[in-house]
Amino acid sequence: MFGDADLGVFTADMGVPVLFGGVMVKGILNKPIATKLADEGFGGISVQQTTIELPYNAFTTMPEQGAAIVVNGISYTVADEAADIDGAFLRYPLKAVS
Repeated sequence: MFGDADLGVFTADMGVPVLFGGVMVKGILNKPIATKLADEGFGGISVQQTTIELPYNAFTTMPEQGAAIVVNGISYTVADEAADIDGAFLRYPLKAVS
């Protein structure tokens, strides 16, 4: 039976290193793809967003909007509030630091 301590098994094989607050964990990186929102009634708008999925308990204090985070060696800031995926993982939208 799985518990909170077992969430790392889901990122062990295909996860990338995520550094936040001096702590390294693994997360699932989602690179941006164009999403056409015309079918949703938004007039053909395309959006792209890089995101990282992390277990809800990956860090003692989880990242918040505006926080600096390093994902797979690239510096980002958290662009918006995290979205709860399934109660166990959170999806964070990222903005590359230029």
